[in-house]
Amino acid sequence: MNQTKKTRLLYSISAVIELLSIILVSYCVILSLRKANTANRSGGARRFRYFTNLSNIFFALTSLLCLPYHILGIIKGKNTLPKPVRILELMGASSIALTFLTCVFFLGPRQGYARLFTGTGLYLHLIVPLRGIFSVCILHCKDKVSLKSSFFGVIPMALYSIVYLICVIGRKIWEDFYGFTFGGRRWAVPIVAIVMYLAAFLISLGLWALLRFSEKRIWKD
Repeated sequence: MNQTKKTRLLYSISAVIELLSIILVSYCVILSLRKANTANRSGGARRFRYFTNLSNIFFALTSLLCLPYHILGIIKGKNTLPKPVRILELMGASSIALTFLTCVFFLGPRQGYARLFTGTGLYLHLIVPLRGIFSVCILHCKDKVSLKSSFFGVIPMALYSIVYLICVIGRKIWEDFYGFTFGGRRWAVPIVAIVMYLAAFLISLGLWALLRFSEKRIWKD
């Protein structure tokens, strides 16, 4: 298969994945505004305080931004995704990957997997994140994404953690619904923060490595 056909094929796959992700996240957001969710036990605007929802919405927005470039790539048969847009996609994918891994390794054992992967939680905790990670693996741009770009993947988590700590410990307007203080043990907060920041960076670094793999293997001329 020549490079033009390969570009059109993989951009077509990317466009389909992104469109499905946008539709699923939009469906979940609309549904959450109308009724309570069995995993989060709160509906309406209160749902937007959860990193799960915010990360999925952010990823859907980056997918929406990438979609026209992929359609253009299908038409032209060549790479059209600018580096800044690709970095935003990396940030979005890092956010939902963090959501997925947090549910699997931290929240799942404590709250129960059945609770997390039912209703809209199935889409936001599992399906959209896995699709997003796979989408990053097949995205393509001739421009190299530098190793420094990995640090951008930490930004969404860092911003959310600041708001979370202010609302939980500072102003006390939120309960500790993620259990990061382990029942009010404030000494655990710095430890959890370091672990989460490190995890966010390693996830972003891993996705960057997948992007480089895509450039060298899947998209090799």
